[in-house]
Amino acid sequence: METPNAIGVDVAIWADNPLFVMAFGPGPDYDPYDISGVVPYVGVRYMRTLTPTISVGAVLHYTGELGCADRQSPMQSINYYSLSAECRFTYLRRDIVKLYGSLGFGVTYINALNPCHNSVALNFNVSPFGIRIGHKVGGYIELGVGYRGVVAAGVDVRF
Repeated sequence: METPNAIGVDVAIWADNPLFVMAFGPGPDYDPYDISGVVPYVGVRYMRTLTPTISVGAVLHYTGELGCADRQSPMQSINYYSLSAECRFTYLRRDIVKLYGSLGFGVTYINALNPCHNSVALNFNVSPFGIRIGHKVGGYIELGVGYRGVVAAGVDVRF
């Protein structure tokens, strides 16, 4: 059986992220004067393997936004700080390759420049397809919807 604990770091690229625009070009609504953008999702994950197929853990993650309603409005920033619980189900394991799906739920503290807009919200993530390659140190990529976006990737260390 694999080592029971893992700590990993995730990043995601959202569709309106400046990195996405640099890689794939601007979309049809591109405005060269709009300096708004999204800070990519960054998360730190701890997972504990309970059985060869089930792992549970927690994720602490952050993302943010910069923007303004129009060119005359001041710049606004919103920060999203989240803590989520996750469950992972491994459905195929071959030597150093593991295929899995995951489900996560949690809470997000929304911190806006204007304190009147601060709030707490529920969040979720469903990743039906994930692949991890490696033994003690591995890399992974996940496809899904929720707080990680559509595509997330990361590295982890098992101990």
